[in-house]
Amino acid sequence: MLAKTFTGLPGEGNSGNYSGPSIDWFQFIIKLAERCAAKHGLKKKARWRKYRARHYWEVIVYGTLNCLGTQDAAERWNALKWKRYNEGKRRKKEPRRLGGRYPRYERLGPDHTQVNCYKRQFSRKKLDKFKSTVFQEQLLLARELGAIDGTIDVFVDKSDIPYYGKQKKHENDFLHHVRNTKGTKRGRKYFGVMVRSGDARLFSRLVLSSKVVKRADYVIEGIDELKSWGFKIRRLTGDSAFVIRGLIDYCLKENIHYFGPTAKKGAIKDKIKNYLESGKCKVFQYGWKGKKQHQKSHPVATWIILHSEEKGGISRVRRKYCSRELSLNEAMECIRPFLSIKNIKSGRNSRYAAWNRMIRWYKKRWWIETGFRDLKEFMPPFHARTNEAKEFSMLLRVFSYNAWQIHRVMKGEETRKKQFCYEVQATFLCP
Repeated sequence: MLAKTFTGLPGEGNSGNYSGPSIDWFQFIIKLAERCAAKHGLKKKARWRKYRARHYWEVIVYGTLNCLGTQDAAERWNALKWKRYNEGKRRKKEPRRLGGRYPRYERLGPDHTQVNCYKRQFSRKKLDKFKSTVFQEQLLLARELGAIDGTIDVFVDKSDIPYYGKQKKHENDFLHHVRNTKGTKRGRKYFGVMVRSGDARLFSRLVLSSKVVKRADYVIEGIDELKSWGFKIRRLTGDSAFVIRGLIDYCLKENIHYFGPTAKKGAIKDKIKNYLESGKCKVFQYGWKGKKQHQKSHPVATWIILHSEEKGGISRVRRKYCSRELSLNEAMECIRPFLSIKNIKSGRNSRYAAWNRMIRWYKKRWWIETGFRDLKEFMPPFHARTNEAKEFSMLLRVFSYNAWQIHRVMKGEETRKKQFCYEVQATFLCP
C-alpha cells in the first residue's frame, strides 16, 4: 500500500523483513530537482529548444549515481535511451547521420556542452536556496523512512582541497593559505555539518568557504536551519578550531551541549603541570574567555577534562614523567584537554569514568572526516570554471553520500558505495 510522504512522493509501506530501499533514487532525485528548479526560477528550456530541464537533470543524476564525468554520462545516457527507444521496433539500431561539416548524429539526450551550459545558470543566491531545499527534502525523507529520529547529534568540520591553478590569493576570495597540503600552499576550504542519529550519518550543510565566511556564523546558521526543520539538537562537537566564543555563547543560550578539544592556553598548561606533579585535578572548572578580542569580557564557566590517547591513559603518562622517562614538554604533548559547557553527572561511577564515556562518544566525530574522503569517490575530480559550478558538483556528491547512508541503514547491513551504485543502476527506468 502506498503511503503519503513528507516529500510528496509515493513510498512503500514499512515491512518487518526489509530487503531493499523503499524508493527509486533515480526518479526521486529527478522529481526533487524539477521541484527545486521550478521553486527557484530556473529555466525550463535553454536556448536549445529540443531539450527541457528534465533531460539535463537525467544526465546529471545518471552521472552522479554512476561516478561518471559529464561527457561520459551524456554519451552513456544517450546510448541507453536510444537502445530502449528502439527495442522491439523494426528500425535501424544506430542513430542517423546529420548534415554539416563535422560528423553529427541524432541524439535523444543533450551532450556534455549543453549540460555544462545549463549548470552555469546557478548564481550564488539561487544555489544557496537550492541546496537548502535539497538537504531539507532528503533529511525529511530519512526521518520518514525511520533512518533517523527527531533528536540528533551534530558534527562540524572543514576539509582542505589543494589548488594548482595560476590564480593568486588576492584574485579569488575562495583561495586560502593552506599549509598542510602537499605540493601547494594554496587551497579551497569546505565547511560541513553532519547529522548523526543511531547508525545513520547524513550531511545537512556544505559550503565552499570564502574569506568572508566565519566558522561560528556558518555553524549557527546550520543549527538554526535544522531546528526550523523540526529537529532537536542534543550535542554539538568539532575540532579545536571550532571552540569560538560566539559558538559557545550560542550553545549556552540554546541549551545545546558542546564538547570538543581546546587549545592549551596559559592557565590550562599550569593545570597540566600541576597534575603531572601532584596527580590531582583530572577534571576542573575553567573560566574560558576566547581570543584576544574577548579578553575583557566575562569568562564562560566551562569544564576541562585531561585525556591521553596513550595506552594506559594520563596515569601512565604521569608515571613515566615521575620516573623521568618523559620530559615535561613530552608529557604535556601526550595530554589533550577537552572542553565542555556542561557538567556530566557521574551517578554511581566516578566522574572521570563518566567523562571517558563522553570522550568515546567524541571519537564518532571521525565519521565526518571519513565522510569528506568518501565524497571524492562518488564523482571524478571536476574541472569547473566558476565557484558556483564547483559548489554544485560538490552538492551532487553529498546527495549521493546521503542516499547511500539511508540505503545502508534501511537495508540493515553494511553496503559498500560501489554496491549501492550498482543496485541503484539496476532500478533505472527510461522516462
